[in-house]
Amino acid sequence: MKNFYFFLIIILVALMANVGQLVVTDTFSSGSFRTLTRATTTINKISTPHEIGFVGDVLLARRVETYLDSYGSQYVYSSLPVLSSSTVLVGNFEATIPDVHEHTPDLTFNFSVDKIHISAMREYGFDHMSLANNHSYDNGETSFLHTQKILENNSITPLGSPKEFGTSSVTYIDLQDQTIAVMALYALENAPETHSIKTVLDAATQQSDIQVIYVHWGNEYSATHSTFQQALAHKLIDYGADAIIGHHPHVVQDIELYKEVPIFYSLGNFIFDQYFSTDVQQGLWVTLIPNNDSIIFKLNAITSIGSQSVPRFMVQHENNIFMSELAEKSSPPLKEMIIDGNIILDRNAS
Repeated sequence: MKNFYFFLIIILVALMANVGQLVVTDTFSSGSFRTLTRATTTINKISTPHEIGFVGDVLLARRVETYLDSYGSQYVYSSLPVLSSSTVLVGNFEATIPDVHEHTPDLTFNFSVDKIHISAMREYGFDHMSLANNHSYDNGETSFLHTQKILENNSITPLGSPKEFGTSSVTYIDLQDQTIAVMALYALENAPETHSIKTVLDAATQQSDIQVIYVHWGNEYSATHSTFQQALAHKLIDYGADAIIGHHPHVVQDIELYKEVPIFYSLGNFIFDQYFSTDVQQGLWVTLIPNNDSIIFKLNAITSIGSQSVPRFMVQHENNIFMSELAEKSSPPLKEMIIDGNIILDRNAS
């Protein structure tokens, strides 16, 4: 019996010596690894990505930074559910990360983000961020390059530029047996040259199964698309795009169906410090799920009303109202699918 207790004590001591040293590793959604500073435990997710989530404008400067400094870098993600390990998340990074950061004053538009807040963005689940927008050069070329570097250092892929549409505008995302090309395009003042569009799309088509254009365009605060947006969207689809997903207007715009290809003209704000209307505090989260014969676009409405700059998924009755209003201004063939929250399109029909 004494020997029994002796060996039991040895086992307990050995177990206690390992407390706090547990390391659990698994593959994160983008194929890289993520370390969470939670005691001494390193946790990474194991899962094969099977869907891509797209959200609109993400601003971590100005008033949003005030909240982050006060409540922590994770604050703006605190009302969202834990992101699935099988979801690759894409957003529009509406700012720069200069080497020397200064807090952006309220009501000014030269957006500067502190690099200390980027790791939390990655920890929430952002894998790719578009820099093809009108604020990515707010602090000049050097800060643009520094923004790319900081994002990459945090395992976030920076996409595109407002100055050109080329190979740096494209990322390829493997979802099980499908490859998705996501192309970040800037089209505020005018569209890229037709030759550039065709060259990039042709190259992407050869290397992927589905081609998505993630585009910065449109008129701010307009509830529906412009004639310029429509003309460009139709051209992109004519050249082979399988989906168009827009941002910049800061409100959710209508969804059009052209040649069986969906055009989400604007996803609205995701994280922003605009509070002057209901529309700027609502957004659309679109999840692309490819199947063999179809593409599913799952729709989820988000809002930050009641908790400034902190988005949450709408509860059922809020979501029903939002989707009904969105359906009324969108293409009639999509109406029932928008209300249902799932746009399902035949891949062979386009």
